[in-house]
Amino acid sequence: MGREVVEYHWPYDGPHSPDHVVEAASALSALVRYLSNATRPGQASRTLPYAASVHGVLDGLGGAVGGVEQLLRQLIVVVRDQSAYVYDDRGDRPGSATAAQLVARLSRVHGAVLGLGRELVAALELSAHLGNRMGV
Repeated sequence: MGREVVEYHWPYDGPHSPDHVVEAASALSALVRYLSNATRPGQASRTLPYAASVHGVLDGLGGAVGGVEQLLRQLIVVVRDQSAYVYDDRGDRPGSATAAQLVARLSRVHGAVLGLGRELVAALELSAHLGNRMGV
């Protein structure tokens, strides 16, 4: 159901517009908020009663992080491509300098996301081996 809802509102092949892209990022934030609320102490025993449920969440999270890694790489290219045509609204520095700082920061974030992705893959591999004993 979740994928169908996303595909309905944000079809893979578009239309792609600035508003649709920003709305999709906002929806991603809302979904993470939902997951955090659903797995909070006292709630998780009902929403994640089995090890397989945790594995499923990790699988989806790993896929999302892999997508974020690609998205960051592409945003770095976008900012680089626009760097000669932007201004900084503070007025005390060229926009190109701020764009270069943004590229450097996004590059560091990208590296951290790569590390997070590797750790999630390792966690997913471990979670695949867990099951629940019946009657316990």
